Amino acid sequence: MTTAVGSYAVEPLDAQTASDADLNALAGFGQAMDAERMPEDPPTPLPLRVRRLRNRPPTMEPRRWVVREDSLVIASAALVRWTNLTNPDWRELAIEVRADRRRRGIARTLLATAAGVCGDGIVLSFDTSDRVPAGAGFAKRIGAKAGLEARISETRLAELDRAMVAEWARIDPAGYRLVWIDDDIPGELLENVLVAYNAMNTAPKGALTFGEETATAEMVRGWERMRHRNGGLQRIALAVHEATGETAGYTEVARHPDTPWIVGQHGTAVIPAHRGRGIGKWLKARMIERIVAEWPDAERIRTGNAYVNAPMLSINDRLGFRVTFSATVWEIAIARVRDYLAG
Repeated sequence: MTTAVGSYAVEPLDAQTASDADLNALAGFGQAMDAERMPEDPPTPLPLRVRRLRNRPPTMEPRRWVVREDSLVIASAALVRWTNLTNPDWRELAIEVRADRRRRGIARTLLATAAGVCGDGIVLSFDTSDRVPAGAGFAKRIGAKAGLEARISETRLAELDRAMVAEWARIDPAGYRLVWIDDDIPGELLENVLVAYNAMNTAPKGALTFGEETATAEMVRGWERMRHRNGGLQRIALAVHEATGETAGYTEVARHPDTPWIVGQHGTAVIPAHRGRGIGKWLKARMIERIVAEWPDAERIRTGNAYVNAPMLSINDRLGFRVTFSATVWEIAIARVRDYLAG
């Protein structure tokens, strides 16, 4: 159903059934938003953005709305239910408005649109960046609470302390072996990787209430199919305990040939029983050596970490990761949203 925002219309948009023209318009809007958040990056090509919009993760159940000015998308909202969370009442919300169209009530109306499809007891969560102060201002106005402070940081590969990386790569903890996974996860390693992914639940999450994320074999195979459709690349370094065959830790990165300048550092975790042996440093260093050798045109590695995750921040700081911007994850109960909208 289409609703009005002054002279604008809020339209639902399903990325899997939308026309190419609609998705190109939404992808162009995404480029504009990224130019504000990450001005140091070249634009992500529109065809890649469109593919990513069409090929959603298997655990993602989204609803999306856009606001247009003629054919130009000037705002959007997305409300996502993640099916792999232990808290079924948690929803991820993203509302974005072009900088020159703000302060017109558009974000408020998009919030009302999203709230209108939420049942009682729902908790909404959303991110803001200190590069876009309007986001935090909106969060405070509606009564949201900051749940977690995080930093987005990068290390420039040309400025790496190669001697330190080489030293860490030689840690080779006694009783452990390193296993590389360069494409789809082999069946015999699937359980090891699931243990690694689920170990991310041990990372600090501040005051957030979203519960644990549970990775399953079906989900992982769905992620692999999505990655193939999008044309992305993935590398996993898995530390395995020799005596038991148990997962000890892992680190994972991703890259796309259409955005060769950036490598995304995904999860890194060491299973609690195997900590204190340098496994985290070893994994990170071996992965960096692999990136440098295999992707010589990569310029930077980008990662996100909670400020309360001191052990991982210590490793990343020594690897030359420097903060580019900070992000806040907010939460607000749907009842509080309705109070704000009524007022």
